[in-house]
Amino acid sequence: MVLLLITIDAQPTKSRELEQTLCLLAGQVREEPGCLRSRIYRDVEQDHTLCLIESWASQADVDAHMQTEHWRILRGATELLGLSAQIQWCHISRTCGEEASEAADED
Repeated sequence: MVLLLITIDAQPTKSRELEQTLCLLAGQVREEPGCLRSRIYRDVEQDHTLCLIESWASQADVDAHMQTEHWRILRGATELLGLSAQIQWCHISRTCGEEASEAADED
């Protein structure tokens, strides 16, 4: 699994417009092959900072996503409405659920 983490510092007067654009795109991205999840979050400490977190089944799916119109729109919106953006890829080889936390508590 690959996590795509995009953090965008929006222009203060354009924050709402960027949020609306991301919401529209997230719904479309969820329909792409290999997309497991696409969520948008706002930083509670920095109101104009938005974070888009996408989970993908494979790197090939991420690479295909980056060739889509959705990706081009995201990049354009980020450049037009944002002050800065950071993109990170995280390759996840194993995930655990609540049972891992419970097992750690028992140790």
